Amino acid sequence: MDFRAIWIRDRLCKILGVFEPRYIDTVLNELYDELVAFLDDAVIDQRDEHKRILFAYRTFYERLIEEKVTAFEPATAGAAQPGGTDQPEQTQREKK
Repeated sequence: MDFRAIWIRDRLCKILGVFEPRYIDTVLNELYDELVAFLDDAVIDQRDEHKRILFAYRTFYERLIEEKVTAFEPATAGAAQPGGTDQPEQTQREKK
């Protein structure tokens, strides 16, 4: 593979967030001849600059996921907590 194509593959992976280059490689291998023709095409003057635009995009789809979440409520300050202040009083009564 041409070094320019490898550079484009690396940039596409980074920009599109693809962590497996093999997915980009399959697309580039299918379009390799067109890519090399695109890179080798001569730009003669400013009117030919439109030939140097390579456009890639990624589409995101929202997905609704229903999930049960268990939430714990914090204990209030006035409520008696198990194993709290009642326990030392019980041990003092037992010692007497």
